[in-house]
This record gives sequence, structure tokens and C-alpha cells, in this order.
Amino acid sequence: LSGVIGGVGLDVYENEGDYFFQNWSGQAIEDNTLVTLLGSNRVVMTPHQAFFTKEAIDQIVKVTLENISNYSSGLRGKELPNSI
Repeated sequence: LSGVIGGVGLDVYENEGDYFFQNWSGQAIEDNTLVTLLGSNRVVMTPHQAFFTKEAIDQIVKVTLENISNYSSGLRGKELPNSI
């Protein structure tokens, strides 16, 4: 081993909200860091999908259904267990 990192896989990029899930065909991306990352053959980027596992989706569904049930039963505001 040489002790040098040969590549990276990224699921999150700090300024991704400006770019991901939008069609940028034919438009210039003004974020130079993002352009450099996307242009490198040593970088793999995904649009924030590492959460997309069976376990994660099962938990999202469970919490969503609990939220609906709690709200339907009359709980509001801080009474809701998942209130923020």
C-alpha cells in the first residue's frame, strides 16, 4: 500500500441543493469545486441516495405512518413524538 487515497465516493456535497435533482443540460455549472469533482475519474458522486436502503425506507414509512396516526388522534405541536 502506498498510503495515498486513490479515489472517493461522495453522497453529500455541501452546496448540492443548488444543483442536484435539476436539469442542467446545456447550462454552465458555476461551482468550480463541483465541476472539478464531477470531471474527475477518481470521484463517484450520487445525489444524496445512500439512505436508500430497505431498512431506511422501512423506517421512513413507519415514522410517517406513526405521524399520521398521532395527528389523526388529535395530537398537535409538542405533543407529537416526532415534533421538531
